Amino acid sequence: MSLRLSLPAEPLSAREARRAVSAWARSHDLTEHLDDLELLTSELVTNATVHGLGPVVVELYDDGRSLRLQVTDSGALAPSPRLAGTDDDSGRGLMIVAALSRAWGSSVSGSVTQVWAELALRD
Repeated sequence: MSLRLSLPAEPLSAREARRAVSAWARSHDLTEHLDDLELLTSELVTNATVHGLGPVVVELYDDGRSLRLQVTDSGALAPSPRLAGTDDDSGRGLMIVAALSRAWGSSVSGSVTQVWAELALRD
């Protein structure tokens, strides 16, 4: 594991997670992936704080070929993408995650939900 954070399920946690992930990526010379990584972090942590219960655990793994971002919360809601209407203020997060990541998925076990997304570093 490269990075692990435990945050409360509150709106400011997405910003705190994004800052920590950004600082980690900069310190590991991964700035070419920074925009996508920050957006993935924001979307997954925001979903966990809105739809789950705390704490929200953010983990980032680097195997040299890809980055895997995992967000875990204590909620038993299985995430699924939906089609947001043009007037909707929310509902596009998982579509963004799917568009930015090489792969993504989720699992629910008991009262724990985990959502992950992978970014390719090298093909």
